[in-house]
Amino acid sequence: MSTPLRITAGLLLPAILSSTLHASETVRWADLPKEVGKGRVLFDGQEDREYMIITNTGKTYRDRTLLFKPSGVRFFEPTPFIPREQVIEIRIRHHVSWGEAFFVPGGMVADIFEHHKGLDYVTPFDLLLIPVSVVVDLAAAPFVAAIESGRRLVPAKVIKVAP
Repeated sequence: MSTPLRITAGLLLPAILSSTLHASETVRWADLPKEVGKGRVLFDGQEDREYMIITNTGKTYRDRTLLFKPSGVRFFEPTPFIPREQVIEIRIRHHVSWGEAFFVPGGMVADIFEHHKGLDYVTPFDLLLIPVSVVVDLAAAPFVAAIESGRRLVPAKVIKVAP
């Protein structure tokens, strides 16, 4: 077996084996925001997770931003408000588009060298960072693909809401 295949298998195997370890847990409504937590905010302003709300009627709602209120839960503004009595389960999954995942390493390089926060103009140094970021993205692509594939195999975290 070649080295890249060994690396990929080594990264994916723990994700596959952990799929049987995720059991649902029952949480009170007051403790739900703390238990669910928040994901990392991505370039598009959304979190790196997908939340799925399942109601007692079997209806399913999905989005990447979740807002808790004492009387219920809401995703982003265009979605309806879901009263807390109707929420029976919340599932949380990793969600990042492939494009976003592949540009993270180069973006991290640019963030490290970002020296002019708040300025509205581009410096010559910024122009030099563009090819460096592209090279970093290309060099990291096989590793990003393996890691992101593993993250997508991990099953959703299931949280049952206590009545």
